[in-house]
Amino acid sequence: MDGIDVTQTVPNQILSISGWFLVAIETLHAFLPKFIQDKIERVLSEKLSLREDEQRSVIPTNGNSFVSSLPFPQKLIMPIILRFFGTKPPQKSIERELCNDLTSEQASKIVKDFTPESKVLYKTKITFNLPDTKRLYIKLENDKAMRGDFQDKMAKNLKAEKIITIDSGHLPMISKAKELAAILSDFVGEIGQDERTDDS
Repeated sequence: MDGIDVTQTVPNQILSISGWFLVAIETLHAFLPKFIQDKIERVLSEKLSLREDEQRSVIPTNGNSFVSSLPFPQKLIMPIILRFFGTKPPQKSIERELCNDLTSEQASKIVKDFTPESKVLYKTKITFNLPDTKRLYIKLENDKAMRGDFQDKMAKNLKAEKIITIDSGHLPMISKAKELAAILSDFVGEIGQDERTDDS
């Protein structure tokens, strides 16, 4: 518009967030003031967990992607979040969802060293064959990023013969390192025993 500052004529907010639903007018995204963009990202992150670190926890079925494995309505909203805000959640979300059972020192290090991953990892459909071996899924009782029922679904996708539940948040390799190491060591021993039995 000739001689008119477009950024002042566009309404401050043409985004409506209601519960789990997001209605966005993409063409106006560039005109939103930064403080509104930050607010939207914060609200979405509070509503929708399963972000960056959950890549290693989500097990898509063959021919599907990370995003398509999410429960409704996350699978519909996540592509919008990825496009506009990337793969790094706000600090508060990292602390609340990934570091809930860590010390303040551990949580600070996680936040400081958190590195976003490529969006492609979230959207690419994968094909694979599960290895012909025993499979273990470790369920985390105190995980604020992945609900228990979603973890059950992931264990089913893995076709895990064994599920072990531990009282841990999302990062047991930090909060329950010794317990996790013992579980993995015992499981590797079981696999080795089975292979020796098969060779007999």
